[in-house]
Amino acid sequence: MRGSISVPGCLSGANLADVTATAHDILTGLDGSDSVHAHGRADDLHRVLGLLGDRAARRRAQAFLGSAIMHRGTPSPVTARVADALAACLPCPDALGAREAILDFLTDVAWSVTLHGVTDRSGADPAEAQRMVAAVIASGSDHPLDVLYGDPRYPVLGRAFDQVLDSRMTWARAAVPLVGDPDLAVAYAAARLIPLADPRR
Repeated sequence: MRGSISVPGCLSGANLADVTATAHDILTGLDGSDSVHAHGRADDLHRVLGLLGDRAARRRAQAFLGSAIMHRGTPSPVTARVADALAACLPCPDALGAREAILDFLTDVAWSVTLHGVTDRSGADPAEAQRMVAAVIASGSDHPLDVLYGDPRYPVLGRAFDQVLDSRMTWARAAVPLVGDPDLAVAYAAARLIPLADPRR
């Protein structure tokens, strides 16, 4: 089950004056307690807030995203939920210093389907996948992906990839206004992400 994030101002347009939610609001409301990442139950998503902090805090948040939320190029059950929230932060003024890091993360997530040769939806049953995740949460496993992704039918992994396929166009659209950003690193990061929304990739 995906968490819902209401950010009417942030994803609806590029005009920063129209933004009604802040990145801090969006990330503070990010709840992963019903899901898992590579290190266990995803009840610590507040760590993503570090992206909005100073350089050291941003590095710690990036390390968390790269090891727990994405793990060895593979999305976890909570990855798309985090990515959706971060994409919604892109137009928010308080995310100005985090845009390059956010775009880089979104690119890594979008690229994962190509990296693993995923071209079509898996057909995984969302309810079954969530039941398996809930069982692993109840077990208290510190390495839930070893358990969940070891199932020969891979319903949880299939569901994780399905969510990436479903969301990557939204992430690309959020990046489009940043292609002309005066910060060339941000502009380049946006340009890298956008082609990955192509369903042929």
